Order: sequence, then structure tokens, then C-alpha cells
Amino acid sequence: MKQKIILFFVLFLCLIAFVSLNAISYIRRNSAIEKESFPNRSSFNSGATGTKAFYEILSQTGKDVIRWQKPIEAFIHSDFNAIIIVEPLLINLTTEEIEKLLEWVSTGNKLILITRSPEPTLLNVSSDWTLIASSNPSYKIYEIDPYNASEMTHNTAAINPSYPTLYSRDVIAIQPSQFATKISLSKTPSNNQDGKRIYLNATTPVVHFADKSGAVLISIYLGSGEIVLLSDPFIVSNTGIKLADNLQMALNLVESQNKIAFDEYHHGYGSAESALINYFRGTPIFAFLLQLALISLAILFSRSQRFTRPLPMPRKDRLSKLEYVSAMAELQKRARAYDLALENVYLEFRRRVSSLFGLDSSKTYPEEMATQIRSRIDSDEKLEKMLRRCEAVCKGIKIGEKEAMDLVSYLRKIEEKLGIRKRERRLRL
Repeated sequence: MKQKIILFFVLFLCLIAFVSLNAISYIRRNSAIEKESFPNRSSFNSGATGTKAFYEILSQTGKDVIRWQKPIEAFIHSDFNAIIIVEPLLINLTTEEIEKLLEWVSTGNKLILITRSPEPTLLNVSSDWTLIASSNPSYKIYEIDPYNASEMTHNTAAINPSYPTLYSRDVIAIQPSQFATKISLSKTPSNNQDGKRIYLNATTPVVHFADKSGAVLISIYLGSGEIVLLSDPFIVSNTGIKLADNLQMALNLVESQNKIAFDEYHHGYGSAESALINYFRGTPIFAFLLQLALISLAILFSRSQRFTRPLPMPRKDRLSKLEYVSAMAELQKRARAYDLALENVYLEFRRRVSSLFGLDSSKTYPEEMATQIRSRIDSDEKLEKMLRRCEAVCKGIKIGEKEAMDLVSYLRKIEEKLGIRKRERRLRL
């Protein structure tokens, strides 16, 4: 027993230690500074690199906006007419998904792509021209704090609208980061056309915001739909959306759309996972449950171990309290031992009568018992004779079944008149 108490105490301490470690690690993970080199552009993320502020603002301005957590194939069959994809993605778009997206756009929908490294197959949808993304690689990206807007925009001037367009309405200038990608347009040589390009009815890109090194925001009309490319996610991030007119420009991107979806499926929030799992994502609950399961297995293992010698299994008595009595009655019946049955009944009768009248049952004779009984109740003249017959049976005289039944019935009647049986019942109750 002492060993079990020590074991349970140790397991309890382990449980406390596991919970404390989980809580500490969770607090540290939440308080850790996000890195621009490994951003989390999800609309679920309220940190510096996330886009939760953009999502919440659209929701509060009356837009029908959701976080889409299903594959692209399911989205193109929905009634939403705009999708916002903010890269980098945890799960990259496949070639098949890109083709389906372009087909969906060409039917009159809008794709808003916000990335510093645009996928060529998503943008080069014409055989007449090619878009070139000139990135701005810098080792500083690993050192910059994305929460610090001044560091993110160091030595980077705001960009004015190139033309008065829908996306530049009420916008004086937007403020990109120093890591923004610039987009330029070049004409595709006639002898170097890519045969894999499917959509040849795309218009020439319209530049909305650009400086001397290239464009930051362009749009391409594809069929009856539109592709919009913003080459710096910092502009719509939680840190950058409050700078200059970044918010107004972001709202202009979806001004004409009412049903808008943020692609969260490719950020790892897939519908294959339950809502409960998504709710607890990023918390220590899963590690805690795993550790709790390990502790439970350890307890079960310890309970299955024997610390002393084996003990025999307890055996329940299968016999009831009256089984012996019924067995003896059955045995006497089969052996025709009616005298023995009557002897048991008579001796108990004599004991009760002697106790009632204060007599000694071992020295009480039938004459004395008969006298005492007549003093208490009215009885016939054969009382003494019946008592003498019972005494004779006790001394060895054999009787038949009928006579034994008559004698037992007579004794029971005397007991009822004397009230002996009733009195014992009351005492038992």
C-alpha cells in the first residue's frame, strides 16, 4: 500500500510538471515576435504579419466575407464572386487548382492575389506579353521586426496612384515595405510563345500604383473577370494597413464585390479538420491530452502489477440460508421419517409452551403442560392424549404420514390459540 501511495504521488507531480511546461511554452509562443522572413498571412492571425484586421474591417463594413476552409474545387461552385489569396501559403496551389481558378475568373469573378512571389502561370495568361516580378532580396528581412512599421518602411517612399482608377479612388498614396516586389511588363517574342498558356483573351495589365522601379498594384481583365495583383502583403497586414492610405486602397480592391472569401484552406485550416480541432489549434490542449493519456496508461500499468504474493479469489457461498432446512425436509420425506419430523415440531412446541408458563422444558410432562394450557385457553379432552402420543413418538414409536400430519396440525392450532407464533413474529419485526 505504501508503494502505491508513493507511485500516485510521483504521477501527480509529473502531471503538474507537464501542465506547467505546456503553459510556459504556450505563453512564450504567444509572446514571441513574428518574423517577416516566416510570416503568417492568415486572417486568423492577429500578429504583425497576419491579415485579421483587414478581414474584420471588411466584415464590419457590411461585406459578406468568410474564411474559406475547403478546396478550390468546392469554392468555384459556390456563389462567392471574389477570393483573396495572401501568400506565402502553407499549402501551395497545384497546377490543376490554378487552371480551375483561371476558368472561374474568366466567367466574371475576381481573384485578388497578394504576394511578393507571384506564380507565373497565374499572371502570364496571354501570349502577347509577360509579367516580370523583380524581388528585393535582402538579408535585412531576417533582422527586421514586423511590429515596427518604421523599420519595415525604412528608406521606402510612399507610392502615388499612376492613374485615377477605381482602386485609387480617395487614395493619395500607399506605403509599401522595403521588401515590396516590383512588377514590370515585357512583350513576348512571337517565336517564344508558351504553348501551355490557355487564356489568350486577357487584356494588357492596367497599372494602378507604380514608381520608377515598377508597379505595386496591377489588374488584368481575363474574359469577363479580373485578376488583381498586389505585390506587397505588408500593405494589408495588421501592421501596414494603418499606414498612409493603405486601408482605403484595400477597401477599393473589393468595392464592387459583396461576397468575398479569404483563402484559409491553403494556410492549413482545411475542412478535413473538425471545427473543434481548429478552435484549439495553437494551444497546448493536444499536448496536455497526450500527456494525460500517457499518465493514465502508467496508472493502469501500475494497477496491474502485484506487489505481494497472489491471493485466492473470494468465493461466494452459493447456498441460501433456508437451503439446509429444505434439504432436510426433502430427505425426511423420501426416507418416510415422519417420526423425526414430528419430533422436531413437538420439541419446539414444548420449548415455547414452557417458556410461556415459566416451566423447565426438559422436565415438563404432558399432564402438566395440558393443565397449564387449559388454564389459558379452552381445549378439548384429547389434548393430554395428543401430547402423550407426541412424547411416545419422540421415544421411538413409528407413525404414518397421516397421523404425523394430524398431530402437527393439532399442535399448530394450540400455538395459534396461545398466541405463541404471533408473539415471536412481533419480536422479530
